[in-house]
Amino acid sequence: MGRLRQMGAGGRWRAGALLLGAVLGALVGALVMALGCAPKQLIPLDVSPAPSQVYLDKEPLEESPSELELRADRDHTLFFKREGYRSELVVLETREIDGKERLVPDRVELRLRPLRSGTRDLEVELEAEGEGEGGDEGG
Repeated sequence: MGRLRQMGAGGRWRAGALLLGAVLGALVGALVMALGCAPKQLIPLDVSPAPSQVYLDKEPLEESPSELELRADRDHTLFFKREGYRSELVVLETREIDGKERLVPDRVELRLRPLRSGTRDLEVELEAEGEGEGGDEGG
């Protein structure tokens, strides 16, 4: 303690800055740990026919996985597509179960249905009002 008094005003300022830096470093570290440690959940996938193209939250996956490790603190969409079959959309929703965030359903078992001969799979693209060119003015 006597040594701090001998440092004078400049020494106390440096000691205060060091303490502030240490506190800020600890807070930033805690924030990074909290954000980086979101609860994860393993979701088994059983999709046939395999392989199918799989999209996770609108992003295509490179392969047709047998399981996915997903953040359980937010909802996810899975879209399954294969030529000659009807595409399927599965929504995984976050629910609190036994005090923990969990995705529901906790596994995906899906059998893609073949398209009937002479039919096509319908794809629909939606635009927010005012985004399209010209739009339909009621007629």
